[in-house]
Amino acid sequence: MKLRWPSLSTLGPLLALLLACAFFAIRSDRFLTGDNLSLVLQQVMVVGVIAIGQTLVILTAGVDLSCGMVMALGGIVMTTLAVQHGVPVPLAIVSGIGVTTLFGLLNGFLVTRVKLPPFIVTLGTLNIAFAITQLYS
Repeated sequence: MKLRWPSLSTLGPLLALLLACAFFAIRSDRFLTGDNLSLVLQQVMVVGVIAIGQTLVILTAGVDLSCGMVMALGGIVMTTLAVQHGVPVPLAIVSGIGVTTLFGLLNGFLVTRVKLPPFIVTLGTLNIAFAITQLYS
């Protein structure tokens, strides 16, 4: 099997990122510091986790509209338990992950067992998660 070089269209986003990094590194001596790179990675972490999950959904020809709101609900649950109710942080994290897992199981059950369309199911769970988030926060 012969390896092919990726086309320029698939490398476009990577090249744009490298050009932007080079530009800002030249413009500022603080851009490529450890503190700044750490801050950038902290900012990207949440979006990156959602992107990984959505990539898996898209690769299986599915759709998940509820992903972002369910993740927000998990964050609200963790924060509220830890800050307002004094629950230890590890237990609050497990609780938040548990809530998001339950939503994932509900989505999976309704799509695979009840045979409802993924678009409708995840649109419904998005609204349910939104309502719970509004009530809980």
